[in-house]
Amino acid sequence: MRQYVRGDRIEVLKTNGTLLEESCHPARIVGGNGDVYTVLYDRHANGVVAERMSMRCIRPRPPLVEFSDWSHVDLVQVFDSFAWQSAAVLRVSEEKLFRVRVLGSTQDR
Repeated sequence: MRQYVRGDRIEVLKTNGTLLEESCHPARIVGGNGDVYTVLYDRHANGVVAERMSMRCIRPRPPLVEFSDWSHVDLVQVFDSFAWQSAAVLRVSEEKLFRVRVLGSTQDR
């Protein structure tokens, strides 16, 4: 397992018990011992700004991906409500704009 140091930019996995309700919140490490880390969120919807998290819930931030030929029903990660969430592409416009539905949600975005 990877060891993190103060200042590392990471993502914290939050789940409500199902894969459809997982989200990853941008944060940075402010301290820890290798098993449990204190993280400071970049911003968070419920107002929590710092929290102690198990190493199992932390991952490095993935690199940004340039646009590729996404199409209807492709699965993507979208930044919505201060977190990265899994979504399905519903439509792609001529201008390369996307309509997506966050998995587990009834609203299009």
